[in-house]
Amino acid sequence: MVYSLPSPEESAQALTEFMVKSHTEKLKAIKAIEEQKQAEIEKLKVELDDLKRGNISFIAENTPLPPPTEDTTIEALQEKLIMYQNFVAKYTVESQEAKYNAVREAEAAVTAKYEAKISSMLK
Repeated sequence: MVYSLPSPEESAQALTEFMVKSHTEKLKAIKAIEEQKQAEIEKLKVELDDLKRGNISFIAENTPLPPPTEDTTIEALQEKLIMYQNFVAKYTVESQEAKYNAVREAEAAVTAKYEAKISSMLK
């Protein structure tokens, strides 16, 4: 049985379909992670507000409080929260830029494909 290589148009179509599928899966994964992390941020904000008011609802009444450490001070938690929010914001922007660039590349490939077909038909 003889196998032939796919035509450039078929290769471009396969690449475009792969890029679209890959990008869609990436967006779904990013959305799931962002939702999970946003829920975690909201939970931490509530805990932080409780700590500021002196309500420590997430620790049992009879459990002694551990001694404060560098990681458990309000300032440290606020700093961690701000760092995480900055990370998520930067990651979101970078992923959108990557998405935009992928779409532009796919559009360029499709445009080149159809321009080649049109020019070959006009000759």
